[in-house]
Amino acid sequence: MPDSATTHPYHAFQGLFRREQLATGEYQLARRHDAPAAMADPTGRMLKIATVDAGATAICPACASTARGAFVSFVQDLRMAYACPSCTSVVWLPGV
Repeated sequence: MPDSATTHPYHAFQGLFRREQLATGEYQLARRHDAPAAMADPTGRMLKIATVDAGATAICPACASTARGAFVSFVQDLRMAYACPSCTSVVWLPGV
């Protein structure tokens, strides 16, 4: 069974985003003011963040829900990541 530290949304988003509930009951992600400048990829390699598009409406590749998540791009990597407020997952999208 996973411990609460690995399933908590703060951990899932590596401190980049906070999850906010909208009046409709849905969730959206907003960038934290104290967000780190880098994020670990699935192998643990730290990647410097180039851009963040928080509140972007998209379909999550992990849970297939439509939500206001966030896209993250990186300086030294062509991949992007999508953070989902519904399933609190970070999905790594393949680069070019």
